[in-house]
Amino acid sequence: MALFVDIKYVNLVSPRLERFTHREQYVWNFRCPICGDSRKNKSKARGYFLRKKFGIYYMCHNCSASMSLGNFLKHMDNSLYKQYRMDTYKEQNHANVPRPDPPMIPKPTIKTPVVKSLPLESISELDDDNIARQYVMSRKIPKKFWHDLYYAENFRDFADKFFVGHDKKILDEPRLVIPFYNQEGILQGIQGRVLVESKVRYITMKVCDDASKLFGLDRVDLTKQILVVEGPIDSLFLPNCIATMDSSLIGVKKSLGERDYLFVPDNEPRNPEIIREIKKIVKAGNKVCIWPESVKEKDINDMIKSGLTEKQITNIIEENTVEGLAAELKFQQWSKT
Repeated sequence: MALFVDIKYVNLVSPRLERFTHREQYVWNFRCPICGDSRKNKSKARGYFLRKKFGIYYMCHNCSASMSLGNFLKHMDNSLYKQYRMDTYKEQNHANVPRPDPPMIPKPTIKTPVVKSLPLESISELDDDNIARQYVMSRKIPKKFWHDLYYAENFRDFADKFFVGHDKKILDEPRLVIPFYNQEGILQGIQGRVLVESKVRYITMKVCDDASKLFGLDRVDLTKQILVVEGPIDSLFLPNCIATMDSSLIGVKKSLGERDYLFVPDNEPRNPEIIREIKKIVKAGNKVCIWPESVKEKDINDMIKSGLTEKQITNIIEENTVEGLAAELKFQQWSKT
């Protein structure tokens, strides 16, 4: 099937597809007309046209629909599908005639407002007896970061207003709100840390599906060695450090590509998730900190709370950074402790 014809009909059907955008060459994104995508969040768009061999096919990351462009057009408009069949037949009978691809629909320029503050009180603005400020002080978070952290007394109310149409189940409870931005300082989302007893300790919300879920990108220097940890709070105690906000530390490569990383996992040799992640890091030949037996705390913040300074922790990390065969051997010893 000629790529020329497929792209022509992608262009023809595009006005009927909600939130249609041209992402890159041979990649188009829009709300799935088959499953309707998310009913609660109208901003979600999980349908895609992608190139496959010599033509375009359709797939949806929500309902898992997968079909040729022809079958997609048949679902949308039978008359358009018949025209498509006719053009395909004609093209196949002129297969030796070279034709340029039809013009692509230009990718729209989306201007996202730069958000450097949230409609909440920052920790630096709160009284000392406030639950969020008490929490931040108990974690010994440096005061220079207090103006970047916020307090939501009713996190559900905040989320409903700021992330209109979200599909998360959220309780009415107080949370520390930790925003994360991209390198241009544009808000990508927030992570809410509960401040009372709750079944859900952390809730992460992004402004859109494509938003990067990395904390610290607005502060990190990508030309230098980058320390990678799991938790945003841990990252506030280390130089040139970012947090992935999940257990997949090595997943940072999907967002930033190959760089000079030093992975610093939590110190939990009995945690199967952490063990699996360190195996991936070691296997990929990356530098990783394997904590010595003398360190009993499970993460950076616990080390700070125990009395260690940022400089002392940085020295321990440097002294216990390994890669290659040395990493394999030390990891085996660490995971058995």
